[in-house]
Amino acid sequence: MLLANVLALEPEMERDGTWPSSKKPPEKWHLLELVRFHLDHGWIPADDPAAPQLGEAVEAMNELRNVVAHPGRLIRDAPQVEFDESVFAGMFGVLQATFAEIPKRLYPDED
Repeated sequence: MLLANVLALEPEMERDGTWPSSKKPPEKWHLLELVRFHLDHGWIPADDPAAPQLGEAVEAMNELRNVVAHPGRLIRDAPQVEFDESVFAGMFGVLQATFAEIPKRLYPDED
């Protein structure tokens, strides 16, 4: 959704001269870059009480997503930590709940 917003408004922002000078296409931006772009342009209200911690929360969710999507990496890098199906199910549940909440925060009037 964050990427879709950026891509939808890219042509208009280029015409207005408000598009960033970065040569990196939005499709290559990391999640945190997309969130910061939305914050910088007021698409995520900076006065939202969660805004100051949003960057940290995004990084934590990205790490959690990486664990769920690539469990082999975690098993290889942290063999002393035991993970079973219930642990991964819990992590996946957190991700699902988070992704369900994002549209509610970004588009509160569309409930």
